[in-house]
Amino acid sequence: LVTRAAYEIALQEDQEAINGDGTATYGNEMGLLSSLGTGGIVDQATGNTFDAIVLSDFTSAMSLLPAQHNRGGTSWLCSSAFYYDVMVRVLAAAGGNTMVVLETGAADQMPSFLGRPVHLTPAMPQTTAVDQVSCLYGKFDDAIILGDRQAVSIGISADRYFDEDVTAVRLTERIDWNVHESGDASDAGAYVGLSTGS
Repeated sequence: LVTRAAYEIALQEDQEAINGDGTATYGNEMGLLSSLGTGGIVDQATGNTFDAIVLSDFTSAMSLLPAQHNRGGTSWLCSSAFYYDVMVRVLAAAGGNTMVVLETGAADQMPSFLGRPVHLTPAMPQTTAVDQVSCLYGKFDDAIILGDRQAVSIGISADRYFDEDVTAVRLTERIDWNVHESGDASDAGAYVGLSTGS
């Protein structure tokens, strides 16, 4: 129960932090994708699908990040589908990998790409689509902050669904996300996005 509850809360936090569009679905939060300024978006050079993304698309995104944010602590943020379908494919195509490396990977370590850690979340796009920011790169500590007003509290009732012999469990928390360095139409902020072509 604790494991499942922690997963559901973390997933909702991710959804709000990443996909928040100001509506009640996302706790009225504005997340990373909605806040991202167009000056911080790199369109893939050719094509408009996951399959067409190449190494230079990623390095173009990295080079767009301003110098004050492009220092220690930068990382990638994407779905596991994007990581294994795109990033791993790009790494394998780059050469220099032995069969042992490709077979074993780094199962006991955090995934990495181009020397930076990769944070995986189902809140990022998992399937290809035209003109879609599918991967973020940046210094997220500089971009977004979490305000924690009330820690997770748990309530249990054996009476609510007594006639069904079910125990009700309720978890609540009060948090707020604030994206404060998202860039604008001209300049990139503390993070940038890699988008499929339009």
